[in-house]
Amino acid sequence: MVIGTQRLRLSVATAALTAGLVAGLVGGASPALAAAGGSWAWGDNALGQLGNGTLVAHRAAASTLAPALADLAAGREHVLGLTPAGTVVAWGWNGTGQLGDGTRVNRTRPVVVAGLPAAAAIGAGHYHSLAVDTAGRVWTWGRNTDGQLGDGTTTNRSRPVQVAGVSTAVAVAGGREHSLALLADGTVLAWGANTDGQLGTGDLRARLQPAAVPGLTGVVRIAAGRGSSVALRADGTVFAWGDNQYGQVGDGTTTDRPSPTRVSGLPPITAIATFGFHCLALDASGRVWAWGLGAQGQVGGGVFRQVNRVPAAVPGLTGVVAVGAGRNHSVAVDAAGRVWAWGNNDLGQLGDGTTTNRASPVLAATLPGVRRVAAGRDYSIALAPTG
Repeated sequence: MVIGTQRLRLSVATAALTAGLVAGLVGGASPALAAAGGSWAWGDNALGQLGNGTLVAHRAAASTLAPALADLAAGREHVLGLTPAGTVVAWGWNGTGQLGDGTRVNRTRPVVVAGLPAAAAIGAGHYHSLAVDTAGRVWTWGRNTDGQLGDGTTTNRSRPVQVAGVSTAVAVAGGREHSLALLADGTVLAWGANTDGQLGTGDLRARLQPAAVPGLTGVVRIAAGRGSSVALRADGTVFAWGDNQYGQVGDGTTTDRPSPTRVSGLPPITAIATFGFHCLALDASGRVWAWGLGAQGQVGGGVFRQVNRVPAAVPGLTGVVAVGAGRNHSVAVDAAGRVWAWGNNDLGQLGDGTTTNRASPVLAATLPGVRRVAAGRDYSIALAPTG
């Protein structure tokens, strides 16, 4: 693959196409684009996190990014994309080198991450980025003030560095100042800040290099929040640890947990998401569960200033296939490609054409083929994967 050609395909959207989607996407999308494998982003764009070549902020309608992505990951104000060929691209804020292109220059369109081997998985922290290559090695770049890059230092990196001693990783996740890696044997490694016990090591000691999370086995998915972590086991049970001031561990208390603790009252779960102070889980029947801080409606219970110390089902959502958690908002997509969102909406991150906060899910767009959603600080992104 010619890198220059790939970058052009990923970044170019004609004025006519963009205008048409902005005008007509809410409530209905282009089936042809979605079926071909497209990405759409909406909400805050002050740092280029929508990836459409502009800095137009406060957008309250969805806009096209580009086709030809197999996966994506949303950070605080930057996004990673993975192409079917294993190339990692990035766009948005680059103040700590989290785009991995060797600069600290913000990008409004995707750029290729420099010097990275073919990747199989990606993850985005608040200010740093992660990738797993096809050999199972973990690479990191961006902010490293708390050792979240796992290279044994606290030096920020604008190009990927390899995390030593990891050779069987299958997935990665980044929180505000910590990182997780899921290994092929179902165990989890963690490194970085640990002030709230978010590393799950049973203590509050930071780690500059990966450390095993004791007692956690059979894991198939991981997620990292502002000061907490979540893991999904193959048997459908969910464990959380770290900061619990708003009940984000989901055990009915507000006591921080430095070791993995089972989340209470959930049916068998198939997917998890977290970013700020709330968590989402998707059960096998397509229902969404939420716990943690709901001050701006992000737990979807129909009221504001709500705190769920144990999970509660989000009313009115059925047939959901994917969920994403932002700082103070949540998104979900159902089997029909309908994207639903709730929570804070001051920058249009719910995509319903308003800036009104919502304590219950509202329809953002219908995007046939979409099977992946993610959310950052104040923006949302949806993907119809290719490859």
